[in-house]
Amino acid sequence: MAAIFLMIVLITISVQSIIAFDCNSANYENIMDCDQCIKCGGHWCISPGPNEPHCSFLWFGESKCTAYRENEIFPVFSKQRVDGNKTSMISPTFFADFMKVSDADKKTEFSTPVKVNIDVTPTEYSGSAPEVKLKKKNCNTDTCIRKLEIKLDGQFCSDSGGPVQHFMVPLKIENVTYAKAEYVVPCACQCSKNVSVDDPLCNHHGNLTCGVCTCSEDWTGERCDQKKPYDEREYIEHMNNGNVRGDVACIHEMRPDVDCSGNGRCGDYCICDNNKDGWQYFDWDNYCEDICMTTSEILYKDENGTSITFITYDETVSKKRDSKHRNIWVKCEEMINECKWTYFARKNVKNQIAVMISEKSCPNAEAVVGGVNVTALVVPLVIAAALAMAGVGYYVWQSKGGAPPLSKANYQGLDGPKTRVETNPVYIEPIKSYKNPTYGQQV
Repeated sequence: MAAIFLMIVLITISVQSIIAFDCNSANYENIMDCDQCIKCGGHWCISPGPNEPHCSFLWFGESKCTAYRENEIFPVFSKQRVDGNKTSMISPTFFADFMKVSDADKKTEFSTPVKVNIDVTPTEYSGSAPEVKLKKKNCNTDTCIRKLEIKLDGQFCSDSGGPVQHFMVPLKIENVTYAKAEYVVPCACQCSKNVSVDDPLCNHHGNLTCGVCTCSEDWTGERCDQKKPYDEREYIEHMNNGNVRGDVACIHEMRPDVDCSGNGRCGDYCICDNNKDGWQYFDWDNYCEDICMTTSEILYKDENGTSITFITYDETVSKKRDSKHRNIWVKCEEMINECKWTYFARKNVKNQIAVMISEKSCPNAEAVVGGVNVTALVVPLVIAAALAMAGVGYYVWQSKGGAPPLSKANYQGLDGPKTRVETNPVYIEPIKSYKNPTYGQQV
């Protein structure tokens, strides 16, 4: 019977790894992993209320966990019981139950002979030993009802065990087993099996499990909405034998007019130079592609450069050198989507690219110089200068008396234009009067 119960357990739960964690020193509110929370005897909430943690040593209650569904946390197991018969020394002879580390006590009643010593030493556990006690409840002439009380601590779940672990409690009289109690203990969460990759709740920068985002390497924050600072550790160049591509072994599609992107010589494959600025970034597997080519290709597809870290331009930083006295930052000038980019690029030990834009200009668009939006800066200055000049002109005009008053006397003495007036020879004098001869006659 015990084997059947264990078989059900193994079929029901898929394999999950149990990560080593010290529950004794755990601050439950800081635990952000459902498996660790359950393993330590905590309670897990997939959707906690505002300012509430996912993990708590105490029960959340409805007000603190808006959507608590225990079946998403714990697997469901049914109890099993075999009572035996009238000749059984102890009844039930077999009992199987489900128990959580967070359960305060688990109590099971057995009927036993009155005057016997019963050994209830637990077996088959892999972590810390369960605390087991068998207490008398009431007795009559022949039998006693005894309560088997069990308690687990935060070290019960073994790091080498699986997501579901178990232990046995044999009930022995004079070293003979007359009954067994078996307990199944979840040491990981059901929801941990369901991982939503690049979930929208994690801003597509992490995976969502049990309501918690696990961010990708370059991102952090509860919802993976904060990019980590760029790793400044020095890039390590990678040199190899390159790739052979048949009759075009040395031609890069971005620079088809030169061998090896202009950064090497052609043999059976591209052999990259090691005497040019930024040579440590040459890609031996891609026709000696340099960092400017790599970066411009990324920016051509996505000017926001989600896979690139943008850093504010700093001339002093752009002149830094590495341990081999090579320029860390390489100056690039590229036409990208009709815009002229002047920028500095580098890679770090993780092969991640960082860019500092020193100048960017686009047709009918705002210009950027030294990382500063020049258009946005200059236009207000021009407007301000025009207004200032207008103010100065107005002041000078007023200082000279301004406009003359609009009175009749000031305009009567003005001389008219010095022009000559003559008679038009073809001009005909208009008719001064005319009498209609038919006026007043009847028609």
